Amino acid sequence: MPLIRSDLRLALTAGLANGFATLSPLPFGIYMPLAVLAVCSGTLGGSMVLGQQRILGSLLGMALLILGMKGLGTISFPLAIALTLGTLRLLGGLLGLEVGYKVGGFIVVMGWLVHDQQLASWVPLRLFWTVAGILVGVLSMRLLWPARALPQAWRSLGAMLDAIAKSLDQVADQLDQPNVGDGGDDGSSPVQALRQQLGGLRGGWKAVQSELGDSGRHHPQIRLMLTFQEACSALVMVVDGLLRHAPAPGATGNLVALQQGEADLLRAVADRLRQWSPLIAQAGSDPLGPPPQPAWAAPDSWRQLQPLLTDNSFSEDDLPRLRRHASRLVLCGQAERTMARTELLWRSLASGAASTQPTSRQPATHPGRVLP
Repeated sequence: MPLIRSDLRLALTAGLANGFATLSPLPFGIYMPLAVLAVCSGTLGGSMVLGQQRILGSLLGMALLILGMKGLGTISFPLAIALTLGTLRLLGGLLGLEVGYKVGGFIVVMGWLVHDQQLASWVPLRLFWTVAGILVGVLSMRLLWPARALPQAWRSLGAMLDAIAKSLDQVADQLDQPNVGDGGDDGSSPVQALRQQLGGLRGGWKAVQSELGDSGRHHPQIRLMLTFQEACSALVMVVDGLLRHAPAPGATGNLVALQQGEADLLRAVADRLRQWSPLIAQAGSDPLGPPPQPAWAAPDSWRQLQPLLTDNSFSEDDLPRLRRHASRLVLCGQAERTMARTELLWRSLASGAASTQPTSRQPATHPGRVLP
């Protein structure tokens, strides 16, 4: 397998760090290349997050090591180190550490078992070499073939939109089957995959925030990314609900038109998401422009359902099936409003008039709304 630039960057940075630590007269230099190896992975923002975690975990572990050895020296060693590690895990969870507490635990164990006679020198030197390795690693990620978190987040968002569009097409295809509603598949597998993909998007947001700093939260591109993430979350809930509330089988008369309107709306949403996807995927290299033209609108077959539902044209035999469709109509209306609201804010942010816009959670008026 050929080497890629990230492998070369890691090998070069770790090698230089190891050489510098070896030539240095200060002991315990091995912790510098270890810190480089720990943080030089993924993107620049991810490396910064890992570096912060390791520094906080190191400080917490060193503080608990000193306190534990001083305050718990009168009890048995297994109980003392267990109490110290338990306290470390508890405080690490309260501080939001995800990997840093592991570094702190390593410091507690190594300091207590191996370096108990040289804590005065081992503790500050280990912290020094760790911080030095983190700084070298982050600088290499920034200066040597930089890998940014923001373009990767945009590409992941584009892939997420494609996955949601595929799921919506599958739900729409089920409405065209002759025995729609029969069968026991609730679609948990595709929904679970979408949720995992959405969780990956949210997890990568920490790296983007760390890379941009606090000022990046108010940037229109970042606000737009959060808007798309909220839209993805809402659409995943729509897919989940539609798969859980299967339509009644054997539809006739007006119920057929009802199902056709649902299917047309879901396909229109899926087609629009596919138009969004390539624009969003390339937003990491070029600023994201306005949404596609013409503006998205629900299909006529969906908008014609409102008079169909209010003219009392359903027979008494249709009412049980119609009740089963009620939850599906609400979910489809949510999908329609999500698309309209997202494009409205997208157009506002792209035109630079975002400073006075309301949050994306505020509902937007759209002429194609069927249900409130």
